[in-house]
This record gives sequence, C-alpha cells and structure tokens, in this order.
Amino acid sequence: MRDSSGMKQLYLHQNDKTYYFCAEQECSVVYFNEEQQVFIKNDLKVPLFQKDIEEDVPACYCFNWARARIREEIKQTGKSQAVQEISMHIKDAK
Repeated sequence: MRDSSGMKQLYLHQNDKTYYFCAEQECSVVYFNEEQQVFIKNDLKVPLFQKDIEEDVPACYCFNWARARIREEIKQTGKSQAVQEISMHIKDAK
C-alpha cells in the first residue's frame, strides 16, 4: 500500500497475514510474507538495529538503548546491563 506521496506504507498489524523478518544485515529485505509482499530498509521510518551499523541506531526503542550507549557502558564498566535493564522494564510492565 502506498500513501499519497507514493511511499510504501508498512502495515504489519493485519491479522490475516503472517510476516517474517530477515535479520541478515547485508540483505535489504526487512519483512516479507507468503503473498510476496516485501518491505525493505528504505520503507521503514526509523533505522533497524539488525540492518544498520550506525552508533545511534536504537537496539531497544522503548527503553532508549542504542549501540553507542551499550558500547560506552562496556567501555566504562567492562560490561553492559542493557539486557537486564530491558528485561526488568518488560517484567515490570506486565
């Protein structure tokens, strides 16, 4: 589906379709379905961690963890608490 500017719109909340995710960094395809509908990196509004190597790309949008923040924490402390912190926030939200 395209909006009025001609850009493809990404609608993944369609209950009648199953979408798959391609995590291969070199592949431009992000989501696809069995009906051969394909969404590539350029179709996304925000960069995707698995597809973009930039430092400011979010690893977790909800809790503000980007690659740069994780690297800085490792540089300062020798490890990152990103997984534990994200898990804690998810658990607390339930």
